[in-house]
Amino acid sequence: MLGHSSTSRTENMSDTVEAAIITTSGALFIALIGLVAHRRKTQHQSQPVPQTVVVPAANIPSASHGTAQPVSRRTADLSHKQISDTIKAVPPFHREKIQDGFVGTCVSWRAKYSSIYRHPKEVTVTAHIPNPHVTLFCRSKPEDCEIFVVIPEGADLIVTGEIERVTEYEAQLVNCTFEIPPKAVA
Repeated sequence: MLGHSSTSRTENMSDTVEAAIITTSGALFIALIGLVAHRRKTQHQSQPVPQTVVVPAANIPSASHGTAQPVSRRTADLSHKQISDTIKAVPPFHREKIQDGFVGTCVSWRAKYSSIYRHPKEVTVTAHIPNPHVTLFCRSKPEDCEIFVVIPEGADLIVTGEIERVTEYEAQLVNCTFEIPPKAVA
């Protein structure tokens, strides 16, 4: 009888621990969604627009007008490290929901150019953020990739795009544009 009651107590304690973990995970998820919603609302008011650098038209051949058009978009003030830390803060089985919460968020990150792949109607640019090492797969229209005619592999660039998928070690961005950072132009 004594052994039976301790087994029953263990099961009840297990149920309590499981309920606490589920409740905590739910609270973390709700807090994260609130944080992302708050940032999206406030970024429009307080976020300065990233500086856009236009490379002289003579350096970038163009089939249309021969000029590089600066692109201004509102971006979330989130680094990949902040996103990665948020994902790692929850238990593994809850991470997919957290990752999905970032889909569609427009970000602007400094990276190093690695390679470019041409497809029939789009281009995929691969870049990486050095510390910690994160690989970026950036899908874009060919006309938004003219900058790669003049910059070498390993060059610094600013990638702006919408998150399609994000994990601890990589991000897939769509509708990307690329800029040369201001200090790289001088």
